[in-house]
Amino acid sequence: MAGITFQVGEQKIRPGVYARVTNIGEPQEAIVPQGTVAVLFRAAWGALAQVVTLENADAVTTTFGSAETTDTAIEAFRGGCRRVIAFRLGTGGARAAITLQDTAGTPANVVTITARHEGVRGNDFKLTIRDSLANPSTIRELLIHEGATLLQTILFAKGSAGVGEPQALVDAIAASNSPFITATRIAGGNNILAAVTQVAMTAGANPTVTGASYSAGLTAIEAIDWNTLAVDAIDAATYAT
Repeated sequence: MAGITFQVGEQKIRPGVYARVTNIGEPQEAIVPQGTVAVLFRAAWGALAQVVTLENADAVTTTFGSAETTDTAIEAFRGGCRRVIAFRLGTGGARAAITLQDTAGTPANVVTITARHEGVRGNDFKLTIRDSLANPSTIRELLIHEGATLLQTILFAKGSAGVGEPQALVDAIAASNSPFITATRIAGGNNILAAVTQVAMTAGANPTVTGASYSAGLTAIEAIDWNTLAVDAIDAATYAT
């Protein structure tokens, strides 16, 4: 009967050798958070040269996309950290943009749509302006696609009455607090926006990252409490800056 457990006070039916297991009363091991990791990385999207607090791995891709070295922050969560203090490296860069026109015989430029952040991700955004499928007589809609994924739909008033479609679209984008685009009215034109289908935004560019970018990141996070620092570079020149 070797290997069978024996508890204090128990009467076994058959004689034999039993293993006695006793809890001596040690407290349960405390489960504590794994800490906060500060991460300096490059990205094609997101707030540039600013400290951003992230609470989970999904927030990394939502806030900064999945290009460049954003996996540095994702791996920190996979390693069990509680929170990431994120800093997107770089200076400069450019935001993708597109200019919309009216329906006049000689079309006028009326609205500029600009990506929310610097980076090449904005070049993947494609815009559609059409009459609303639900209410085509009074409502138009702006659709923002990234590849085959519909990111956002923004509704605005149809027709030239009131402020006109260019201003109505700009107001609707501002009211939506879109995480993807901003808009500026150039002119009223004939107050009717020309329909477009899956037209791409262009000229987005990633910021330039140098050794000074890492120094700026370290300066930005030095007043914040964190436990571990992770950077996306391994070359000696960067660490020597």
